Amino acid sequence: MATYCVPVHFTVLPAGQQPPNFKLGAYLVSDGWNDLGFKTSFRLWRSDGVGQIKIGFFKVASVDTGRERVKLPPSFEKLPDRYVSLGTDDSYYATLRDALSDETRTSLLEGLRDAAYDLAIFERFAKTAVMREGCSSSPVSPMIRW
Repeated sequence: MATYCVPVHFTVLPAGQQPPNFKLGAYLVSDGWNDLGFKTSFRLWRSDGVGQIKIGFFKVASVDTGRERVKLPPSFEKLPDRYVSLGTDDSYYATLRDALSDETRTSLLEGLRDAAYDLAIFERFAKTAVMREGCSSSPVSPMIRW
C-alpha cells in the first residue's frame, strides 16, 4: 500500500498474559484455539501509552505453517513476507476502523500483513492449506472498505 505510517512495535505474549497498560505498542496474545489442526489464533491489543484497546481475535500463519503452533518473532515492526494474517470476524475490522486513527490502523494492518487489507497478500496465500483450512472460519472478504 502507498500510505506511509510510523511503524508500530509488536510484541508476542504467551497465552493468558495480560499486555502492559502503559507501554506503547501492539500486543499479540497467543490463544490455545485449535482450528482444524492449525494453531494460528491470537488476540490483538493496542496500547497508546495511556490505556488499552482490545481489538479482537485474528489468525496469523506462514507459508510453512504445519499442524503445530505458528512460530512468530518475539517482537517486530512488520512480519516477514512469509507471514499472513486475517481477522476472525467483522468485529475485528470494525474495532480497527472505529477505535483507531487511520495512521495507526494502517500501521497495524501493514505490520501484520493482513490479507483483507492487501489484495496482493490475499492472492499470494489464497491457495495455501493454512488459508483454505486453518483460516476457513474467518469469513472476512478481502479489501474491506474503511
